[in-house]
Amino acid sequence: MGAVEDFFRGDPMGFLLTRAAQNMRLQLGRAFADAGLGISVEQWHILMELWQQDGLNQRELGSRCCKSKVSITKILAKLEDQGLVIRRRSNRDRRGNRVFLTEAGYRLQDITLRLAKKNSHHAVEGIDPERVDVCKDVLKKIFENMK
Repeated sequence: MGAVEDFFRGDPMGFLLTRAAQNMRLQLGRAFADAGLGISVEQWHILMELWQQDGLNQRELGSRCCKSKVSITKILAKLEDQGLVIRRRSNRDRRGNRVFLTEAGYRLQDITLRLAKKNSHHAVEGIDPERVDVCKDVLKKIFENMK
């Protein structure tokens, strides 16, 4: 057996996490499209951060969403074109923009969260809730370890 086969025989954690996350993301993206929302999961992630704390600067958003400066700028441009956010120059730091939700951006919160919860419930169907809790604890620890 070759090195690749040996690697996959051990069910590598990173590969399993990536595949699970990709499938959940694809399903959520389809749910957003089916609902006619016109946003991607990447855009939704930005909105999620702003629903928690409106007025973040672009650097903070990029850090929270694990996106590069270029990526966050492109995603914000699309959200701005859709009328979901506005960017304003920061009073504290003239080089940076602060990002604020519009009314249209706020209106997406309930439906997207409902669809995301449905997606999450589907992902853990048939799994004992205690095992799901253990999995969440393990994933949080992995996240902390990889910072």
